[in-house]
Amino acid sequence: MWLVKDFDAQTQETAQGQTCVLILDGHGLHYTPELLEYVQDNNIMVLGYPPHCTHALQGLDVVCFARMKEDWKQVINEFETLHRARVTKADFISLFGQAYCHAFTKDTIEAAFQVTGIYPFDRTVITEKQMKSSEAMSTKGSFVVTYTSPVCAIVTSFKAYQPTAFDVSPTNAYVQPPPNG
Repeated sequence: MWLVKDFDAQTQETAQGQTCVLILDGHGLHYTPELLEYVQDNNIMVLGYPPHCTHALQGLDVVCFARMKEDWKQVINEFETLHRARVTKADFISLFGQAYCHAFTKDTIEAAFQVTGIYPFDRTVITEKQMKSSEAMSTKGSFVVTYTSPVCAIVTSFKAYQPTAFDVSPTNAYVQPPPNG
């Protein structure tokens, strides 16, 4: 389980028996019965971000990855200037490691929690405008795969079919077998 391998292994010693807090986005797949039992047994409190607001509350995105993006540009520019060559796949890991180590420091991680108002807690950091629901840009979806002729005919017939009161009645759920003949 990822919780034991990553989060708990890295926090258990420093927590010294105190409650740890694990902040997750609200996706239901995170909240398995195994996870909930584990956190209850190991003094870990799970907090979930409210839906549709991780863009403003998730510190890694707001601070660390924003910094990483800038550091990555700088590392590439320095490499290309020094070597007078473009970055290749062989160079990628080394250069990425440099940018990552520069961006993900104790200071930037702490700043990520502060800028998002997570720690120290500050509800005034996030504005009402940041929490405004996104507006739908389209009201009609489409399917990108082109249907074959038989499938088109079936889909068209389903769309054209108008159920009657008899069809939608719960007492008509039983289908009679065809007569022998």
